[in-house]
Amino acid sequence: MSRWWHLIGLATLLLGGLLVVLFLIPFAMFFVDLVYRPISHDPLYVLVMGVDSSPTAGGDRTDVMMLVGINQKTGNVLISSIPRDLVVGEHKINAIYKIAGIDETKRVVSSITGVPIHRYFVVNYDVFKTLSESIGPVEVYVETPMHYEDVHQNLFIHFEPGTYQLKGDELLAYIRFRYDEKGDIGRLERQRDVILKLLRKAQQELDYGRLINLGLDLLKEVKTDLDLVELVYLYSKIRKNLKISYLTFPYTVTESGDVVVDKANLPSFTEKLKNCIVEETTPKYRFLVVNNIANYPYNFDLVVKSQWASRVSCEVSTVGEELDLSPIKRNESVVFITRKGITAREGILECLKKAHPSHQFRIYEPWNLEGLDLYLHIIDVLSSNGYYIEGFDALVILGVSGLE
Repeated sequence: MSRWWHLIGLATLLLGGLLVVLFLIPFAMFFVDLVYRPISHDPLYVLVMGVDSSPTAGGDRTDVMMLVGINQKTGNVLISSIPRDLVVGEHKINAIYKIAGIDETKRVVSSITGVPIHRYFVVNYDVFKTLSESIGPVEVYVETPMHYEDVHQNLFIHFEPGTYQLKGDELLAYIRFRYDEKGDIGRLERQRDVILKLLRKAQQELDYGRLINLGLDLLKEVKTDLDLVELVYLYSKIRKNLKISYLTFPYTVTESGDVVVDKANLPSFTEKLKNCIVEETTPKYRFLVVNNIANYPYNFDLVVKSQWASRVSCEVSTVGEELDLSPIKRNESVVFITRKGITAREGILECLKKAHPSHQFRIYEPWNLEGLDLYLHIIDVLSSNGYYIEGFDALVILGVSGLE
């Protein structure tokens, strides 16, 4: 009897093994394929076209055209905006997609840039709305009034100078504005700035669950030959080391006003694109650091300048003398950012964090009327003691580290 039980047990094991082979392994392979499908092209070049499909915009003409190079090994992402009015043969490049379709558009862009186009995205402005509502808001700074209305396009843009936290329809209105002295160039700059900030927020905030949900929503709104699995794979490859840079497309304007390829600078452009190397060009900011530490026992000027020299590449001057800076409390740390713009604010705070990582700073932007009276008072204190403020991007009152 025990022999029969032994045979039955052996048969059960064999049957179980057969089930694993016939069911579980194929299922596992399907699951792996579902969540992990490598893309062989590296660098990967993706053509991104923004289409304004409203009737007054000319149908499906490409309003924005960008070539994106993605180096999977290094995490480098290189973005180049192609002028929509670039003359190619008998047409402007923004008309080719509508006239001849995506394959011809990819061929034309590839022949100009000298790199293969592996994938494409065709999006409309609503994608910005979807992205910002998921991972926004995006902080922007408006330097001059922005006002425009177009009832036919349901476009109503009204922004006064100042800092805004935008998402959804408001962000959509901001990136579509082009009715100032900069025109399309200004709009491209705003769009580029918003894209960069959205990418950074995605890098910081999106886990894989949110990424998949967002990807499913986006794929409903775009035309692309990238699927969700490939998007997740790309995100996993570049998320940790993501570095983004913009590469200026080589163009020139003829005497007749046509925008054409600048053939003299095209070879160097193509070389940079092929290597997909991100050139980190961090602007240098000028800081004045004022001592606010009670009875500091060391040489303040020497210590602070050595800290900045070893930690960050920015220009710094110091005031080591202990002055009465009230109503700022002794040992408190404050920074007055005097250079306008969101990009400048982010760069200045990044430098400050590297130079004094354990300090907690109260932040003011006097040019935006934040802490203006206090800033003017500190300037008066400094000037009355022989220290004159000129040409600095930030005034730093340095107190004790870790003090909140």
